[in-house]
Amino acid sequence: MAAPPPSESSPRQAVPSSKKTTLVLVRHGKTVWNQEERFQGQQDSALLPEGERGARLLGARVKSDRALANITAVYTSDLRRTRHTTEMVMLTSGLADAGVPLFTDARLREINFGALEGQQHSELNDEHKAFLAEWTFDSRAPGGGESRAGVALRMTAAIDDIVREHRGETILIVTHGASLSSWLHVALQIDVRPSNKHFTGMLEMLNTAVNVVTVQDKGDGSQMVRLKRLGDVSHQEKWSGHDLRNDGEQGTLPSARDLLTLRSLFIFALGFVAGRKMCRL
Repeated sequence: MAAPPPSESSPRQAVPSSKKTTLVLVRHGKTVWNQEERFQGQQDSALLPEGERGARLLGARVKSDRALANITAVYTSDLRRTRHTTEMVMLTSGLADAGVPLFTDARLREINFGALEGQQHSELNDEHKAFLAEWTFDSRAPGGGESRAGVALRMTAAIDDIVREHRGETILIVTHGASLSSWLHVALQIDVRPSNKHFTGMLEMLNTAVNVVTVQDKGDGSQMVRLKRLGDVSHQEKWSGHDLRNDGEQGTLPSARDLLTLRSLFIFALGFVAGRKMCRL
């Protein structure tokens, strides 16, 4: 199902609401190209068995985690890897059986990596290596690609529409690593300029990582965005023994503690402080 059309009222015309909208934003499961360390961008590759299992573990968490309860709608990027992840999450969590509506929105796509798409990190030429070494938030990927700033703008437009359509609800959004981290940095007003000596780099979002933010109108045309959870992959550990439908494979995935990095913790601290500020989506 395509995303519903935006409300007839524009953001400035909309009647302010004090209701908090909760957004559960997750990255897709692990793909073949993730394993091969290829730039995917807006190209596509299938989920690995590990990626499918990760999606089912995420679905089990959605079903069991009270903090993620009462999801009333699900949105996904139109790329295959997110749609496949979303379908498995909805089946395992019971959202599909409950009739929770699913919408597809192309604005939730991954960044367009241009000439980098399909290339393995190890096979990049000197020009592309130099680009990545100096990549800033405003730099466009070579060969007609996007900048992170441009991605954040289209993600903002999509999420702004979703919030207006579902005020006061809890919404699951399945998207991509670079797109999600770009939006979070803008929404939380994290200073990504090269001149900011405290900024160590963009957040690297792990597969099926859960991020939770709340959005609340302030009555002056702006919104308060608060970060509640960032890059959470604890379901890969806690639910690894869960009885999953269509899953005959047993075993334990890597510990979530082993997967978290000091960079993620540092950016979490930045995001928590920035999330207390008022910002415009």
